[in-house]
Amino acid sequence: MTIGRPRGRHLVAFLLPLSGSALVGCGGSDSVAGPSEEEPETNRHRVVALVGPGRASSANDVNDAGWVVGSIGGQPALWIVDADGGVSSTEVLSGPGAVEAGGALAVNGAGTVVGWRRTDTVRPLLWSRSGGAVDLPLPPDLASGIAFGLNDAGHIVGGGAPGPEFSPTSGGRVLLWVLDADGGPPAVSDLGSFGGEGAVGRAINEHGDVAGMVWQGGEVYSFLQKGDGLEQLPLQTEALAVNGEGKVAGSWSGQAALWASGSMLAIGPVGSVARDINDADVIVGEVFGPVESGQGFGFVRTAEAIRFLEGLSTIDGTRAHGVNGSGVIVGESYVPSAGASEAVLWIPPRVP
Repeated sequence: MTIGRPRGRHLVAFLLPLSGSALVGCGGSDSVAGPSEEEPETNRHRVVALVGPGRASSANDVNDAGWVVGSIGGQPALWIVDADGGVSSTEVLSGPGAVEAGGALAVNGAGTVVGWRRTDTVRPLLWSRSGGAVDLPLPPDLASGIAFGLNDAGHIVGGGAPGPEFSPTSGGRVLLWVLDADGGPPAVSDLGSFGGEGAVGRAINEHGDVAGMVWQGGEVYSFLQKGDGLEQLPLQTEALAVNGEGKVAGSWSGQAALWASGSMLAIGPVGSVARDINDADVIVGEVFGPVESGQGFGFVRTAEAIRFLEGLSTIDGTRAHGVNGSGVIVGESYVPSAGASEAVLWIPPRVP
């Protein structure tokens, strides 16, 4: 399957059925291309840079208040952005000690941030305005971990592993942290490896449903834990996000995919992934390709269409990582003149 790329600074729509059903098993000579006419300006998302030119950075998540988290120069970072895309403050969240690298991966409605940082090992990061940056606790037999997601109730999901560099495929276990309402130390629960050789939790919704992945016998599959129930997704799936209805976004056999009502639907071409989904079922992700050559592009899927997201200049590749309840999208845009990807957000078209 091939896909047409944006022409200049104009978005191009995927010609894909929104149900996704016609994509299951597609391949071979099938092609997906954009229309020849330019898309009206009123239908386009507006791209906004979050950092100055030339600063390597990426944005991973955004809450409904406009708090954006990601990384700047390999360090966890937070931006506070107004409704028009103006950045009012930028803060590095590295915390104490010598931090070699790190990233902020998720932020909830209260502005609590989770992610990771590497000191002597890779450690799960927690940041709040009142407490600053600290390491989340790990079970005594695990040496490393990453916190991938959290909800407004203060429940955090991620994973831990026995080695210092956090490789969940062998010996990795799903971890759940709960923040103390009185400001005490977070409690950690070890949910195990879900019967596999390794596992990791990647996302949690407001109901406490957890989505993640399991590795077993050289294969990978995903799971969705809802209360006492457990749904197993097909082989070759990656569960990366879950919304309030328990719909899971990720990939299936190399295609962006959606798990809903017990069925897996491919929603993108071969060589794509869905990275986030909000409660309005807006999905964002990317079509793979080397962004430095302008061949990888972020996309947004709404009820009306699936569209590419343009970058900061005419030949930029883009990646879309997160979307909030208002449809504001965050990610990165490769800027050839700077030789680096830069954190950006996309503001959706305003409804008249």
